[in-house]
Amino acid sequence: MEMFYHHFLPKQLQTTSLKIFSFILLSLLPFLLLNQNQKPIFLTLSIVIFISFFFKTYIIPSPPTIYLVDYSCLNPPNFWRVPFSLFLEHSKIVHSLDQESVDFMSKVLTASGQSQRTCIPPSLHYIPPRSTHEDAVNEARLVLFPVFEDLLSKTRLLPRDIDILIVNCSGFCPSPSLSSIVINNYSLRDDVKSFNISGMGCSASALAVDMAGNLLKVHENSNAVILSTEILSNGWYAGKNRSMMVLNCVFRSGGAAILITNKKSARNISKYKLLYSLRTQAAFDDKGYNSAILEEDSEGITGVTLRKDVLHVAGELLRSSFRIMGSSILPLEEKIRYGFSMFTKKFLNQSFEIYVPNFGKAIQHYCLPASGKAVIMEIAKNLKLKDEEIEAPLMTLHRFGNQSSSSLWYELAYMEAKGRVKEGDRVLQLGMGSGPKCNSLIWECNRPIMNEAHKGPWTDCIHKYVESLDVIFKRALKEIREVPTYIVKIWFKSSRCGTLTRLLQQRLDERPGEGWRSGYRRARRVDCPGRMHNYNFLPRQLHMTSLKMLPFILLALLATTLFLNPKQQPILLTLSIVVFFLLYLFKTFIISSSPTIYLVDYSCFKPPNYWRVPFSSFLEHSKIMHSLDQQTVDFLSRVLESSGQSEQTYLPPALHYIPPTSTHEEAVKEARLVLFPVFEDLLSKTRLSPRDIDILIVNCSGFCPSPSLSSIVVNNYSLRHDIKSFNISGMGCGASALAVHMAVDLLKVHENSNAVILSTEILSKDWYAGKDRTMMILNCVFRSGSAAVLITNKRSAKRNSKYRLLYALRTQGAFDDKGYGLVIREEDSEGFTGVTLRKDGRDAAHELLGSNFHIMGSLILPLQEKIRYGFSMFTKRFLNQSSEIYVPNFGKAIQHYCLPVPRKSVIMEIWKALKLKEEEMEAALMTLHRFGSQSSSSLWYELAYMEAKEKVKQGDRVLQLGMGSGPKCNSLIWECNRPIINEAHKGPWADSIHSYPVYI
Repeated sequence: MEMFYHHFLPKQLQTTSLKIFSFILLSLLPFLLLNQNQKPIFLTLSIVIFISFFFKTYIIPSPPTIYLVDYSCLNPPNFWRVPFSLFLEHSKIVHSLDQESVDFMSKVLTASGQSQRTCIPPSLHYIPPRSTHEDAVNEARLVLFPVFEDLLSKTRLLPRDIDILIVNCSGFCPSPSLSSIVINNYSLRDDVKSFNISGMGCSASALAVDMAGNLLKVHENSNAVILSTEILSNGWYAGKNRSMMVLNCVFRSGGAAILITNKKSARNISKYKLLYSLRTQAAFDDKGYNSAILEEDSEGITGVTLRKDVLHVAGELLRSSFRIMGSSILPLEEKIRYGFSMFTKKFLNQSFEIYVPNFGKAIQHYCLPASGKAVIMEIAKNLKLKDEEIEAPLMTLHRFGNQSSSSLWYELAYMEAKGRVKEGDRVLQLGMGSGPKCNSLIWECNRPIMNEAHKGPWTDCIHKYVESLDVIFKRALKEIREVPTYIVKIWFKSSRCGTLTRLLQQRLDERPGEGWRSGYRRARRVDCPGRMHNYNFLPRQLHMTSLKMLPFILLALLATTLFLNPKQQPILLTLSIVVFFLLYLFKTFIISSSPTIYLVDYSCFKPPNYWRVPFSSFLEHSKIMHSLDQQTVDFLSRVLESSGQSEQTYLPPALHYIPPTSTHEEAVKEARLVLFPVFEDLLSKTRLSPRDIDILIVNCSGFCPSPSLSSIVVNNYSLRHDIKSFNISGMGCGASALAVHMAVDLLKVHENSNAVILSTEILSKDWYAGKDRTMMILNCVFRSGSAAVLITNKRSAKRNSKYRLLYALRTQGAFDDKGYGLVIREEDSEGFTGVTLRKDGRDAAHELLGSNFHIMGSLILPLQEKIRYGFSMFTKRFLNQSSEIYVPNFGKAIQHYCLPVPRKSVIMEIWKALKLKEEEMEAALMTLHRFGSQSSSSLWYELAYMEAKEKVKQGDRVLQLGMGSGPKCNSLIWECNRPIINEAHKGPWADSIHSYPVYI
């Protein structure tokens, strides 16, 4: 069930001011009701009071509170440990390094701040390291499964109770995706909303929490699990470039699983609640964009280069992020002092130093990026943090190394193991990654957290991280006024630190009249040190269910009052009923309904003619490149002829070379060549400025560079610093429909926003170079293409938009082993990576399609079709098992179909299963014939074909059906919003629409 919070009044009235106003009105109500000499004005005011309270309680509900129930961190086994000596010895042997390079790496290790107990996965302990696709998948299982199971054990959550699953891993995107691997292993539900985020760097975990928080604002009573890790096996740099070898020295194994929820029942058991989240990025700045970038060295080996100005870029981004954050969380005093210093420096004295606000007045604990000791110290310098405030990140770096985005949760676990986090304390989690991006989360401790020293990743070593005397002394002096006296005295007796004991005893003696009895009385009043109390005038029960009944009680009292004043009864009673009825209609039909999502326009990429690849050229190149025998060439020829595509399909320039240049650099160039033209064409069509884009989602299954594809777009077009950008990978041919579904959920949270979705598949990096026939099929079928889509929730777009969204549906079948193995990326016998298509999983794909249409039919089919289908099901089950189940006529609800176009045989199977007419599958067949299979973007080429043929009329419904590896089935149903004309001379079909349809 979905919900959306429409705000009829300005946002200022939805905060504390409105609550105070409501209580003032409520406090006046008893006086008005008890007044014996009632006048019309008083009775009218009574009605206003009731309406105001009803309006606040029911019309403007506050967004749901997001709770962090619990989390789990991986503690790698001891045999993963890599001491400095072992690391240097292996690196010297593997990379054939000279002594200067070994000394350089030794200096990096020593200066990094990590200890001898950090861990790397087993595959990297081999000589040479085993950086294969299979080893990377095995590492993902070794890292993700233990933390996921530990989280389920801690929270007593069943896998079937998970509604949203988000997996973030920057540099590894297998097929099926990491999220599908988890779904398959634990048999999650078929309607779980799963996402795979890549390329977002060390900030990905905080970004995933922010994304999950937005989704939980849309889906009521839901649980979201976030899995954060970095797979090192496939990201190991095997070259000799020193700037690229730094990450080999710093990055270490780790993973975290987090459960967040919006269920009110989790309020008392959850550790934290989310107060604030913020996302900023600086990819628009070239210096920041290039500060950390994945590229090839002079020998063609891929690695991440760290520029020298990375600390300067991080500092600038950090200041920008904290400036925005401070305006929301800092107390008024700090804001005034900061504003005054800014005014003084700008207008009075330019040499005046700008005041750095004391964030300690709003935040008690800090989880900082553990990228290295230098980064932590730079952040501490900018924020003027104390030594004890950076202890958690420094100790996490020392014990576990840099674990990318999951480090934030190891730091939080450290503070909990030390017993630092008290109820009411605020914790800042700050994630910074390539792009660059800065994502911040502020949590408030929701309950006392105790006995964590014997749990989690710090169990075997927390006792070794002893605080210095100075740190203990400072904390004790800070909290001594909040701790009951008798507890302090007991602690003194058990303390072995004489100097500290005497100093604290002296401080305690300065508190006259504080005997053990008064301390005991005060201990009964104080729940725990540092707790933030909420003083409620009413019992807690009245703040929940009973409080919602109060408007009806007030209505009864109002009726009683009117009864006592018979002369005014008819008018005022009628007025009350009319107003109440109008508010009910307003709530039911205007406020409660979800916002209308409009598809303003879209654009499809038309490759230039020199990208064209006729069958003869393709077969000749394949024969030369792969040294194929004639039988294999004949097999490829039959695949091409039966695929349904023509001689006019396209491949990127990198694959026209012999041999193909399947390098990282060429893949990035291809991404720019296919994404930038459609993005610019979309902006031109819609007259949209890049600065007006609020949400950007880029989906590409098999290629995840760093910075991500979304950062590449942000950098090239200088998009805003607060844009919400996402990079989705591993979701297959259903990714475009999935991205639209994700954008729709985000638009239900963010009002008056524009979302742009870019869909493509990068072929340069995914070209199969082996001789396995089953893996060579995708070389024959997949072709270049991309699409850019603009959707919005702005009411002003109603007239100009082409379509409006009616339904969005997602189902997946990864829980079934046959379906999971239908399309899978793996290595062949020679070690070449490719995608294997298996025949034994087709039944699972058919079941998934049937499940999707079964749910869809219950939403869109007319009653007559539902009755006929239900009657046939009843007959087959109870009367005649040999009777055939009636296939509903979806043509009564849907006029046009955009189907998956991997091959002609797949389209025909869907046509047969749904009993479609020939003209209903024309767009899919013609798109496959003209452009080949363009993965997820094919759906938009099909829609462009129907528009070019002027088949879509106002009021018609269009189904877009995306199916991808996993398997996943994502459906979108659009309704044409306006007449669509003169499209034949636009878009990708402009030069060929007159020659279609053709017979295949």
